[in-house]
Amino acid sequence: MISAWRAAFHSPALWFGFVQIAGYRYGGASRPDPSADLRQAQLAALSLPNVGVSTAIDTGGRTGIHPPDKQTPARRLAAAALDMRYGRRQFEAQHRPPLYSGQRLLRRPLLPTLLPAAAAPEEGGESGGGDDACSGKRCDVEARAGLVASDGGQTILLRASVPPGLEVVASSYGRGSWPRTVFFSAGGVPVLPWYATLNETRPWVLPASVADDPAAHVELPDGAEGERVQ
Repeated sequence: MISAWRAAFHSPALWFGFVQIAGYRYGGASRPDPSADLRQAQLAALSLPNVGVSTAIDTGGRTGIHPPDKQTPARRLAAAALDMRYGRRQFEAQHRPPLYSGQRLLRRPLLPTLLPAAAAPEEGGESGGGDDACSGKRCDVEARAGLVASDGGQTILLRASVPPGLEVVASSYGRGSWPRTVFFSAGGVPVLPWYATLNETRPWVLPASVADDPAAHVELPDGAEGERVQ
């Protein structure tokens, strides 16, 4: 869509901003709710140049699909435009979220890396989270993980007990319809949820077990132009 709009306006560098969907108890039979993967798939727009994101995951209402707080995501989006379009760099910290940028498996804990840095709600604070322990192609076991910020906020250390016979091949943070926002940047922007295999460095790429699932795809109606989208 972004590329089509830029072509239509004959402006290949046209700035584009979008809001990542807010947290809400969407429901649904599957677990986690597909809205978590939709939220992550939205980030694919960041693979294009001159695109900004304003997240609303920390402003939603669990029982109301229309978040009452419209000001926070609006301020972030405005800050993104002022920073990226008009070069007012003083607004960068107000909109740029810490994004997953990779992870490595230590002997025991898992160490995902964030860019830019994030900060824990309290110095040295620790909070529980979910980590997927997988065997084969599907993730059938959820291992509860302790989370703590380290390396000056550049990394989040995950510690979890993996059941015998299984190995860690992916990690997730905040992967739910109503994600818990535990870590924030110094500018007050929450770390964006992720779900990624160990060798993945792009925050918008879902593991193959999700991407290959027919239920994760949406077919375009007859006569519509474009490709099959996830």
